[in-house]
Amino acid sequence: MASLGAYVRRRVRRFSDRSRARRWTDLRQRIAWDDVKRVLDLGGKPSFWTDEAIVNRPLEITCLNLRAEPGSQRVGEATIEVVVGDATRPPVDPSDYDLVFSNSVIEHVGGPDAIGAFADVTRSGSRYFLQTPNRWFVVEPHFVLPLHFLLPRRLKAAIVMWWDRGPRRRSYRQALGRVDSIHLLTRRELELLFPGATILVDRKWFLPKSFMVFGSTG
Repeated sequence: MASLGAYVRRRVRRFSDRSRARRWTDLRQRIAWDDVKRVLDLGGKPSFWTDEAIVNRPLEITCLNLRAEPGSQRVGEATIEVVVGDATRPPVDPSDYDLVFSNSVIEHVGGPDAIGAFADVTRSGSRYFLQTPNRWFVVEPHFVLPLHFLLPRRLKAAIVMWWDRGPRRRSYRQALGRVDSIHLLTRRELELLFPGATILVDRKWFLPKSFMVFGSTG
């Protein structure tokens, strides 16, 4: 089981790397970076900002993260500052930023109220980008569970307890908490949260795997 899990994780990591490369291509093409000086990355980490065409600009990037060490670093021409805080109630004003950005974060913030608050913060920037997995894709990306949306909550937790072990095996209660902490969204929900935005679909096996949301307040 351990060797099978390691193999699956390697395959998923390779697939994720390819998806991220495609995402950077869309980001370069669809965001007017000449007009962007300040970026607020909700739930982000400095390690995400690897694209040379982006970080070789004199950007000021603020990564707002609940579980991070505050600090500042230089990546290319960009300055990245890490601020500790809740993205649904940020300690900074998102309207002060040219771009509010989030990558695979909105599904982790909590229930409907927290998701709505996160969307409100995202829409506060001059322009915004958000990426999130599709609830109806055949494989759940966090647990690598096929047809996860058909599984009862408790059965899903039992599978996660054995399969998604992390550094050590989870108890059933911990696995249930892990399952309940993720709320994947549908395209229709994104349309309601971000009216007027452009939603692009990233496909795998011709099926919608994830969504990218591009919008502006102008």
